[in-house]
Order: sequence, then C-alpha cells, then structure tokens
Amino acid sequence: MTRLYFLTVCLGLALSDNSDPITCQSSYDAGFLSPNVCPLKKMQTLGLRVAFIDKQYVTQNTPAIDKAKSLGKEYLYGKTCDNPATALPECFVAENWGYGWIGKFMWGVLNSYLGLDSSTIQAMTSANFSYATDPSNPNTVYKGSSVYTRCVWEVYLGNIDLCVGDSWETNERRAVADFTTALAIDRFKLVTALVPEKDSIMATVFKFP
Repeated sequence: MTRLYFLTVCLGLALSDNSDPITCQSSYDAGFLSPNVCPLKKMQTLGLRVAFIDKQYVTQNTPAIDKAKSLGKEYLYGKTCDNPATALPECFVAENWGYGWIGKFMWGVLNSYLGLDSSTIQAMTSANFSYATDPSNPNTVYKGSSVYTRCVWEVYLGNIDLCVGDSWETNERRAVADFTTALAIDRFKLVTALVPEKDSIMATVFKFP
C-alpha cells in the first residue's frame, strides 16, 4: 500500500540526510525503493509530485487568481485550476500554492525545511488526471465525485507522491492509503430544535411569544 507518508516519515528521515548514504535510514517506507539513499536526496534529484486541492483560505493559488482577474475571467475555487480547459500556467507552479493556512504551512515545510522549490516540485491538480484507474486492474476505479478521495486514489496508483489539502480521514480513504498525523481537528456539535408533543405543557408554553 502506498503511503501518504510526508509528515510522519519523510520529515523524520530527512533529518538523517547527510553526505554518507550508508548511514541513511531505509527509504523504502518513504515511498522510494532504493534502500541506500536518503529520501530527501531522492526528492531533490527526482522531484516530488504534489497535488494541491484548491480551496479558498485553505490551499489557495493567489497568482492564478490574480492572473484570471487580469484576463477578465472569474476564478472559481475547485474548478478553474482543476479543469484542463480553464487551467492557467500559474496553476502548475508549486510556490503559487503557498497561500491559505494549509498552503502556507506546507510550502514552508517543502521550501524552508526540505529545501525544495518549484524546480524540484511538480505541482499538479485534478486537471492532470482524466480518471483514477489502475491500468493493470480496470475494476479498480474511483467513480465518486470527491476530489479528496480522488487524490488519495492517485497516491495509491503511484501518479502522485503527496496530496495537500484539508482532507478528512475516512474509512474509505484509509482503505486506499495511509494518512499522516492530523494538522487540525474539526469538532462538531449537533443542535436540533425542540419539537414538543401536541397538547403537552411545553407545547402550550411555546405558543406564547
């Protein structure tokens, strides 16, 4: 099973990166099959394929938004950069996705911590894929509409190395690929209106202003 390994494995193994490959930890768990080369060196050499899930205030591509406005076009989050017919060149520049609370954080990790930049990161969106399917197994196809689940499938199929977005960890997605430690947790409370029974004391009380 391919790993969504980035925060839990790659960052840890990156600390072991040095000039002596013999002392490097095994890179197999980080998604690279060569056991004697550090993952960070591998990323810097071969590059990292990162799919960005476009969402306002979360993972946002401000240069693409500005470019669309300069062309007199409306920028639609989750659509403009995800559609091959409307995607702009700015959609596929990694550093352009360094906006929004997740985008800013992850660009800091990729660039400031790991030393990667737009020349070593292949920025991708849903526009890069027609559908998530395994050529060796036509029955293994994601047919749903969730861009988040779709991204997890692309990791599983080996088309990308990392999904960047505010993805929830669901049973369906865990069955496809492993997740990193959560960056934030959403807490919900369900509140419903009280519907008193007919002719009850509470029903009588609710009749008054």
